[in-house]
Amino acid sequence: NRPCKVFHRSTRRYLCAETVDVSAGGALVRVEPTRPIAVGDEISLVVAWNDEVLLAADAQVPGKVIRVLEGENGMQILACEFKTAALAVTMAAAA
Repeated sequence: NRPCKVFHRSTRRYLCAETVDVSAGGALVRVEPTRPIAVGDEISLVVAWNDEVLLAADAQVPGKVIRVLEGENGMQILACEFKTAALAVTMAAAA
């Protein structure tokens, strides 16, 4: 699990989150209970791949929410699908 931020495009807010699972096509992330996120919402995900305190805006990976699960203590677990081209560029930059 890695700390990350989810940028929720419709509210234009960043939400604190952590990865549960990440693959080339998407990610499962646990989001703190702040505002509900729905299936189909456009998001951007930026993951702290190293121990840097600040996360660079250009490391954001755009995607959309394809499933929302209810977690413990009001947490939401989001299944997110990445836009493939953006993921390849971001992963290459992180390497």
